[in-house]
Amino acid sequence: MNLCLICKYAKWDVTKSGRLHPNGIGQCTYPITITIPKAFYFVGGAPSPSGGFISRNQTRPASIISSCPAYECEPKFLEMKTFKVWFNNETAVLVDAQNTNEARQKALTIARQNGDTKARVSRVEVPGLR
Repeated sequence: MNLCLICKYAKWDVTKSGRLHPNGIGQCTYPITITIPKAFYFVGGAPSPSGGFISRNQTRPASIISSCPAYECEPKFLEMKTFKVWFNNETAVLVDAQNTNEARQKALTIARQNGDTKARVSRVEVPGLR
């Protein structure tokens, strides 16, 4: 998985309508601070860091992804919601999860722990939303 997809410092190219651009190009906006000794002199001013180009279409080696010092998950991806998961349109169970797929898996795990091996999830809903 590319951690840049859910990083709060990732700024992706968007279309005029505000959707993610199909080219998949973006830039890492992590603020870098470099202290340069006052004894250094640069013609044309001090250098500033640039670059940080990222892509949604490229997969990076796991070593680069896991060692990214800038990675910080966007808070919206950490929020837990309570889902109501229905089995065979008869019984329901409340599960805390981040998304519907995770809620579905947790509910099936609960059903199997209770001995119901034939349980099938018929629908998943967020209580209070219609």
